Amino acid sequence: MHDYDAAIQFLLHRVNYERAHADSLRGETLKLGRMQRLLERIGHPEKKIPVVHIAGTKGKGSTSTMVANLLRGAGLSVGLFTSPHIHRLEERFTVNGELPSEEEVRQLVEDLVPVIEEMDREGPEWHVTFFEAVTAMAWMHYMRKQVQIAVLEVGLGGRLDSTNICQPLVCVITNISRDHTQILGATTDLIAREKAGIIKANVPVVSGVLDELARPVIAAIAKERDAPLWQLGEQLFCRSLDERSPDDPGKRQIGVSATNAPWGNGEVLCRVPLLGKHQESNTTLALFAGLLAWERWRGTHGGQKWLAVRENPSEGKRDRMVVGLENSVWPGRIELIPGKPPIILDAAHNWASMNALFNTLQDEFKDCRLTVIFGTTRDKDVSGLMRLVRHHADRLILTKYQENPRGVSVQELSIVARTISDQPFLTAATPMEALAMARNVCGQPSDHQFKELIVITGSFYLIAEVRGSILAGQ
Repeated sequence: MHDYDAAIQFLLHRVNYERAHADSLRGETLKLGRMQRLLERIGHPEKKIPVVHIAGTKGKGSTSTMVANLLRGAGLSVGLFTSPHIHRLEERFTVNGELPSEEEVRQLVEDLVPVIEEMDREGPEWHVTFFEAVTAMAWMHYMRKQVQIAVLEVGLGGRLDSTNICQPLVCVITNISRDHTQILGATTDLIAREKAGIIKANVPVVSGVLDELARPVIAAIAKERDAPLWQLGEQLFCRSLDERSPDDPGKRQIGVSATNAPWGNGEVLCRVPLLGKHQESNTTLALFAGLLAWERWRGTHGGQKWLAVRENPSEGKRDRMVVGLENSVWPGRIELIPGKPPIILDAAHNWASMNALFNTLQDEFKDCRLTVIFGTTRDKDVSGLMRLVRHHADRLILTKYQENPRGVSVQELSIVARTISDQPFLTAATPMEALAMARNVCGQPSDHQFKELIVITGSFYLIAEVRGSILAGQ
């Protein structure tokens, strides 16, 4: 593998279900046999690094990054595996917040190629996919960097996901709603069964599932596997504090408590690092799961109790682990980019996440007029997403991202938009054209006294095509 670009091209030529049409995806597409064989042939790194494993429909990425930052606050070397990436593939597997270098990526692929080619020769059923290869690269990178704990975000579902060959200290399931229904099932109880596939025997489970069909499924599977369970609202509690953080008024504050908590009785106060009321629940899950993982890790590897890690609380200094969580950022998820006008980037691509986005905008930007740029993917609930967008957008610009074939065409989006409302909208062939159009209409004189806000949403792929240019000032 002579250079980085060649390494990336090798990976992109593997079967990639992130770019496949929805009709090609079925539950039987996903199997763990290939991943098990692949990990065996690279020395079973998954048996050497303990993990926090995180599944869910909504919030699993932000919860993962908060858990990783909390554990880094304890002084651990932490690997974080998430998907998809926004700009560069290596965003998916970081160590202590740092991306692998291009040379490290090249070397990882070079070392993996002989194993993949050997499996290719063993028959079509053993052809390693893009996601499986990247998951294996993450494990290899974590071994080489000698990480002490890894935080793994599930790619799709849970039970048959490539990340589900691991030895977790704690399993986390964030909230569940309908998404990827052609693979995971049409109802939330069926989806919950797939997500709960990450639950392991005797391993603690932290659940933020609120859906009335999904919640009992999580509880039943945890009971079957003798896995101690903390469910939000039953054994785990989040109290919203009315006041904002005194030293950072933009952040909410919460108090977290739980039965049999690692810290004993009482609340732990924490600032919510990410925008949105829904992030209070994710922060609660991350705080509790992270501290639980720390206690289990130190029980095996040695280390101070959580209270002893604290940094001179008598002098008013805040706990390093909690501060680590509070400093979390998560690009492309209700991400505010200052400017005239400011821009919100959010990769919401299902009804629950889109609804959370607009609830946040109503709460945090109630005096703003919203110009929404919307583009989405074929396997999503396009009509449901469009109804939300049409209801909340003051201006709407429809577009199609260019780098992934699963995007819905502007013509198709226009048809859906007209069936929902007769309000006018604009169209743009590319996301950057849509952004230029939005800036133009926001800059026009108006009798309205509202502030202007551009919102770009509907897909990770849409965000990926505009974020770099926006940050570069284009």
